[in-house]
Amino acid sequence: MLAVATACVSACATAPTDAASRGVALSVQQAATGAASGAAFVTQPSVAILDAAGSVVTDDNDTEVVLTVSAGATAVGSTSARARNGVATFANVGVTAAPATYQLTYSAGTALTSVTQTVTLSPLSFLSVALGADHSCGLTSLAVYCWGNNSAGQLGAPEVSIATRPVAVARTSPVLVSITAGAYHTCGLTATGQAFCWGENQNGAVGDGTLAVRRTPTAVQGNHTFTALAAGDGHTCGLTSAGAVLCWGYNGTSQVGLGAEKQSTPFAIAGATGVVAVASGARHSCAVTLTGTARCWGYNNNGELGSGTTNASAPVDVSGNIVFGSVSLGGFNSCGLVGAGAAYCWGSNSEGQLGGGTSANISRAPVAVTGGFLFHRVSVGAGFACGIETSGAVRCWGAGLYGQLGTGDTTAVASPALVAGGFSFSVLAAGATHSCGITTAGAVVCWGYNTWGQIGDASRSHRLAPVAIILP
Repeated sequence: MLAVATACVSACATAPTDAASRGVALSVQQAATGAASGAAFVTQPSVAILDAAGSVVTDDNDTEVVLTVSAGATAVGSTSARARNGVATFANVGVTAAPATYQLTYSAGTALTSVTQTVTLSPLSFLSVALGADHSCGLTSLAVYCWGNNSAGQLGAPEVSIATRPVAVARTSPVLVSITAGAYHTCGLTATGQAFCWGENQNGAVGDGTLAVRRTPTAVQGNHTFTALAAGDGHTCGLTSAGAVLCWGYNGTSQVGLGAEKQSTPFAIAGATGVVAVASGARHSCAVTLTGTARCWGYNNNGELGSGTTNASAPVDVSGNIVFGSVSLGGFNSCGLVGAGAAYCWGSNSEGQLGGGTSANISRAPVAVTGGFLFHRVSVGAGFACGIETSGAVRCWGAGLYGQLGTGDTTAVASPALVAGGFSFSVLAAGATHSCGITTAGAVVCWGYNTWGQIGDASRSHRLAPVAIILP
């Protein structure tokens, strides 16, 4: 996907006289820049028709401007446009090319007055990934791409119902610099801290003050400035620069605090102050304070709050006096990391997803993940969890029925097992029943459940070990 810059890309010199005996030159007022990878990138330039003095010929409503590209690329779509009031606008031009440098030439009139812009394409590079129930999203420096199920608009691409490889999220908002995925919705932040969400919204998870599904990025109401977002099954929480937490969406088990059952705008969590990290799960939420205390609220039938209490509508401390640096929440369990990288988990353990070496039913207090492994990130799914070791290796534990552990089989394990393939990872994310990561070489690989194409390899077959997504 290409960004649009407003700049003339070459000198706008006087051109030979055309058939209408008018001296013209071309000025590309919107130039394509940026990166793409192997498939069509889109540019939407407006080409001004200039007279000999360099002024737009405002009475020109006929001159045709034609786009051609250099060898190695193919122009598709609207490759010609006629001037209206002196400006020819290309509504939707696709240029299919592999990563390289190409020239796009715009010509007009019988004298073939032309101007050329240079576009350098490099392989698309993903910075992060975020996974939901049956969709995945990846963030680049210019755009967000998603793949998988789009039944609730969670891909942000209204024209597709299922995408088995990444598709670009509609650019109806400023560029996003971080993303998070809930079960059936997705959210992101701009560089200035403005939040946008899209997808399932019947309980207000998008936060725009309505309960209408949003199939393109929609601004969260309230003019809040966030430093981080965390999307859960049907709710979203955001962390402000002042260390406060606001949540919105489904609140049937108080995961959004003391508000209404359907909270369609951000709602401040009482008692959540001095917070440095926030996380959302299926029906609960947690925060980590400046002092390393993990505090959670919401559903607790499986011990996912780690407090030994019942459901809580306000934050309660996770027991054990453990100093956490981060937490991650899944279906009905939670995990956290201490400063050195040791992992602790609590909540449901029916599949061994606490990583303590047993499949005892539940634990209402944190238990140490076995093996003595040190992780720099842990991500929790629905019944399983994965962590990146400080070495870059990924280990997973818990349910494995669909290959979500990435070990090459479907066996559940109660202690960390090495993901197959010998990859070194820098980024990791767990969804409901699938996982994705970015390797230190820059490749995005995914594994697990794939009925909706959420693995991104253009198939709908479950993957028991990591496979590379097919780039857009």
